[in-house]
Formats: sequence, C-alpha cells, structure tokens
Amino acid sequence: MSNERTERPTNEQRDGMVSAVARIAADSELYDVRTIGTYARLHADAPDVGTPLTAGLSINLNCQLVENELRVIGKFEVKAHAEGKPKRDSFFTANLHLVAYYRVHPGLEFNDEKLQAFASTNGMVHLWPYFRAFVQQTCGQFAIPAIVMPPFRVNQPFKNLRYASNEGDVPGPTVDPLAPE
Repeated sequence: MSNERTERPTNEQRDGMVSAVARIAADSELYDVRTIGTYARLHADAPDVGTPLTAGLSINLNCQLVENELRVIGKFEVKAHAEGKPKRDSFFTANLHLVAYYRVHPGLEFNDEKLQAFASTNGMVHLWPYFRAFVQQTCGQFAIPAIVMPPFRVNQPFKNLRYASNEGDVPGPTVDPLAPE
C-alpha cells in the first residue's frame, strides 16, 4: 500500500459512495462473526511496564457477495516495539483473521468498489472490537504490558495506522473508504 495520494474523489462521487454504503447497510443484517485464524508471538523480552510503546498496524479487508450472503474478510496484524527502537526490533506480533457474515436481500448488486467501501466502514465497525480484544487478551496471556488498541473511527483518513501505547488518549486508527490506495 502506497502513501502517495492520487486523485481525490469529487463530492458527487463521494456522495454516491456514501449512498451505496448506506443502501448496503440497510439491505444487510449481520448474523455471525467468525475467527478463522490467530497467531501471536513474543519475539524478545517485553519492555518494562510504563515504557512507551509504538505499534505498527496492518489491515487487509475484502468483501464478497455470494448469492444472499455478504462476507467481509478482515486480516489484522499488530507489531509492537519500544518507542525509539527500530521497527525490526519488535518484541510482539499478533494476527487475527476474521469473517463477518451478513444476510442480504435478494437481488442486491454492487460493484467491487462499493462493496470495498462497505467493508472499510461497516465491516471495520463490526470486526475492529474483536481485534482490540484479541490484542489485549493476548498481552495478558503473554504477561507483557497491555497494548490497548484505540477505538475505530470512520470519519478520518489514515493510511499508516500507528499509535503510541501508554501515552494517554491517542487518536484511534481510522479508514477513509474513498482514499486512494
């Protein structure tokens, strides 16, 4: 994923996408969220409690419409390292692979771009809490300082999702479904 921004959508394109996401949301019903894969590893000794941490976050979302079922597939990864140390010195990695299942009204048809916008908004709203809980629970199981993932916000574009743990109220990761990759 590149940080280089290309064309921003016009207001008309943005309004059309927002309308499409709202229609998909109105015509769908979340009925299940399943964990289909987990991975966690402690690579090195964790820093002492109170040491500021930096976490690099990777999110991959895909959306599939199969007959009367919509699936949002999310792959989440966090790598943590002590603040001021290089990324390659991460002491902790956690991955979670989830699927949110939605029932949809027959005949619902949208292009991939609109389905991806739904995945990046509604799908994230439904999947993010599972990832947050997984990271915190895994930290507890590994007896390392808690890495508290911030709440998800839809309304602010972020491409490099990072935050500093143990530093008070830090803005959470957000996704702009219309931001160019």
